[in-house]
Amino acid sequence: PKNVGLDIGTMNLVAASLDNEDSVESRALRNVFLEVDSFNIESMDLNNISHIKIDDIVYILSQDAYNFANIFNKEVSRPMTKGVISANEIDSIDIMATMISKLIGVSNNSNSICCYSIPANPLDSETNVSYHKNVFERIITQLNYKPISLNEATAIVYSECEDNDFTGIGISFGAGMTNVAVVFKAVPVLTFSLSRGGDWIDPNAGNSI
Repeated sequence: PKNVGLDIGTMNLVAASLDNEDSVESRALRNVFLEVDSFNIESMDLNNISHIKIDDIVYILSQDAYNFANIFNKEVSRPMTKGVISANEIDSIDIMATMISKLIGVSNNSNSICCYSIPANPLDSETNVSYHKNVFERIITQLNYKPISLNEATAIVYSECEDNDFTGIGISFGAGMTNVAVVFKAVPVLTFSLSRGGDWIDPNAGNSI
């Protein structure tokens, strides 16, 4: 079976797996898209461009979205905001499903596992991550993996604190959220998040100067 770790971030999607020589292979995509009217690009060959077409709208994905944004003088959009799936982008689930499929592919073994990161419920907003968790559980299941969700700050402790019996404090600083986990002997004792991260820091730093 092909087992994969998937970090679902507001700015980046990162997947990692072990290859045949037990070395880690990682892949990443920028978690952005650009909506383009199909009329504007009907004469272009999109075979080598990451995209998805929904009805009459073409969404250019990931790094290609930045390239086309410069051409059309537009700003890219994100399917996630403040660490969770965006409610403002009606096609965000289909867009995320396409990008995740490009990252991890469809498993040919039903025993394959995909462990994916989720944030904790934030202290400073009423956002509940249950819907976010279930969206990605469904996407990963459709790709023929068994989905396992893992708090992203807890994952840091599992990764870095083996010498301390997996006891420590993990802090994940993302673009949309900051996640914190207190873990004792591999058991998460306390997890929480703040719906503020790099996206909050950037404009506030700009306003200050």
